[in-house]
Amino acid sequence: MVHPTQQNPELGLEIKGVKHIIKLYFKKEPLSKNRADIAVAAMELELRKKCSPDDVIAILDVRREKLIKSQAVTPNINALVNAEIGYVESMWAAL
Repeated sequence: MVHPTQQNPELGLEIKGVKHIIKLYFKKEPLSKNRADIAVAAMELELRKKCSPDDVIAILDVRREKLIKSQAVTPNINALVNAEIGYVESMWAAL
């Protein structure tokens, strides 16, 4: 269910019996492959333990009608997610 006041809402759907957990991306600038990969991997790392292995985790670039589905998390993507988290933590601490 999408909450109308959320800036980055999430959506849960069941399509042909398969549950989909989807982050909606509405921004004007295109979602780069690198940013999409990091975001979907972060979702995969956090949400997979809370859902079925058959559930689909994805980001929907709404303006471009593009669904980016989660892939298996590789060490490279995991490293990118950890680097992004480290960056955010350091910025947060500086505020």
